[in-house]
Amino acid sequence: MKPDDIRYKTKDALLEKAEYNVFVVDWTEYNGAPYAQATANTRVIGAIIAKMINFLIEEGGATAESFHLIGHSLGAHTAGYAGERVKNLGRIT
Repeated sequence: MKPDDIRYKTKDALLEKAEYNVFVVDWTEYNGAPYAQATANTRVIGAIIAKMINFLIEEGGATAESFHLIGHSLGAHTAGYAGERVKNLGRIT
C-alpha cells in the first residue's frame, strides 16, 4: 500500500483522534477479478481476521467490545463475516 492510500489516511485520522491500536488489512491479492472469486474470498479473509481478534481476546487480554471493524464495499462484507465469528464484537462500520 502506498502512503496516499485511503487505508493509510483512515488509519492516520483515527490515530489523530485518540490512542488506538489500528490494524490495516491489505487483501488486494484476493479482492480483484473475477468478482465472484473476490466475494467468496470475503468469507476466508473474515475468518482470518476473526481468528486474530479471538487470539488477542484469549491470549492478550483484549475485550471483544473494544474492537471496531471498518470496511468499505467487499471490505464491509469481510468485516461482517469476521463479526459472525467473534462473540460480543463491539462495532462494525
